[in-house]
Amino acid sequence: MPKGLSRKTLGIAAAFVATAVAGFFAIRWLSSAPTEFQHRKDIEVAWGDAIGQFKIEPVFPPEEDVAVGDVLAYVVDDKIRDPKSIDKRTPSVKRSVKIAHVDVKEELEKTYAELAAFPAAPLRPPVNERPGAIQDQSPRSVGRLFAKGLVLESDLPRAAFARLKGSFSATAGGALMANGQAQASYGGSSQGTEEFKLSEVSTYGMPSSRALRKLHEYCKKDGMKDDCSEATYRQYLWPILGDRIYVKNLDQSGKDVYAVDIRLVIVNRVYLARSIVHRRLIGGSEIGGFFAGLLSGGKGRSDPAPQEQLPPQNASTAPTDETLRKRIESLEKQVSGMQYGGGLSAQRSGSDESEFDTGPLDRPVAFGFRYVMYDPSK
Repeated sequence: MPKGLSRKTLGIAAAFVATAVAGFFAIRWLSSAPTEFQHRKDIEVAWGDAIGQFKIEPVFPPEEDVAVGDVLAYVVDDKIRDPKSIDKRTPSVKRSVKIAHVDVKEELEKTYAELAAFPAAPLRPPVNERPGAIQDQSPRSVGRLFAKGLVLESDLPRAAFARLKGSFSATAGGALMANGQAQASYGGSSQGTEEFKLSEVSTYGMPSSRALRKLHEYCKKDGMKDDCSEATYRQYLWPILGDRIYVKNLDQSGKDVYAVDIRLVIVNRVYLARSIVHRRLIGGSEIGGFFAGLLSGGKGRSDPAPQEQLPPQNASTAPTDETLRKRIESLEKQVSGMQYGGGLSAQRSGSDESEFDTGPLDRPVAFGFRYVMYDPSK
């Protein structure tokens, strides 16, 4: 055994190495771990998450030029798992191409002629109106004459969407120590809020069977059959998706199938809003330190300063930045009393904020829709 190295010293050295390795990976994991909603930094994805909770297809940015009867080449599934993968959160602008619009005004009028229409409630006289004032109490009729173009947005069926508002907060921390010679302290916190609100929501549409019948009639017309072939509408989507739309994989039966499933669809229901608010704020911070000494108490040296007593840490006592700073300062004092010692500490914080607020709009915009798929075998 080399001179000056006792069994106790070797034990301390072994403990130092073990704590160093554990501390390194703990701090690395903490400092590199994304906040809970880090993957939602893209406002389009955040929008898709919010709209997807209502089980409808997201339209982002919301636009007026989306209507029942639109024929789209639409990505319904993407089996290529990479950062460019398309899922339910992906807005339609990144997963579809509008091919045509089928005139469905007569079908819409027939559909709503079969439904009961409740007239608007009569107007109540103002509270401060003089007694005996004449008020128009006659209910206003609801006109939904789509074929004649005599439909006001105020006459469309109403839809109620819940206001979504949520928040989260999470903290984590810990400490490692080996025989008082190697110590590490680390912690982190993340928090965020999200609010989603739709005002004056209306909708219109028709049964899936009628919409699908109109799509089949469109595809049977002369000159339109080519538009309804898969080879053609894959070409339409190539500028958006690139060569990935031609990638093929073997399915369970051993057949070559496209990894990106694209279908011809027709929009059969649209959701409109006069005001949209979507706010999101996410923040997080991490702090950590690692300090160690191989040997302590050299000749003529006093023992290291005692560790500063800190509040006990458990699941119900989440570490704060101030607590962690005090812990690191205590470790730094101990390092100053070591013959061979050193350490490192780091702190990181950041935030991400997005806000989408249309304010009151003169005309409603579409924020979502439903569709039915074309099946050439039927």
